[in-house]
Amino acid sequence: MPQAKHAPAQHSAKTLDLVREIVALRLGANAKQIEPEPGGLSNAVFSVKHQSGAYVVRLNPKRAKLDVFLKEQWAIARAREAGVPVAEIVEVGADPIPHMVLRRAPGEPARPGAEAAR
Repeated sequence: MPQAKHAPAQHSAKTLDLVREIVALRLGANAKQIEPEPGGLSNAVFSVKHQSGAYVVRLNPKRAKLDVFLKEQWAIARAREAGVPVAEIVEVGADPIPHMVLRRAPGEPARPGAEAAR
């Protein structure tokens, strides 16, 4: 599937500034590179290269989204306990806006409609 060449409208300069702020606060240094990721249905999603590794930052300006991120954090922890390979969540927070920072997991993300390996 081809990648989008342009960031969606929700990825404004202000949104990029928020991602930079979150990365600096949560990872302790500025990002080397930030790229918008296509396909976020309700969140702005960014791929981040940092001196400590590769990350994904998801954010949403709606305050209620924090509860959804916290539920996802809980579900991901249960999946990890069951032996499912999942991304490590570094941070779920509300400031400056609701966000989730994940360490990028190796491999390719599942695509909608993709067949499971047999």
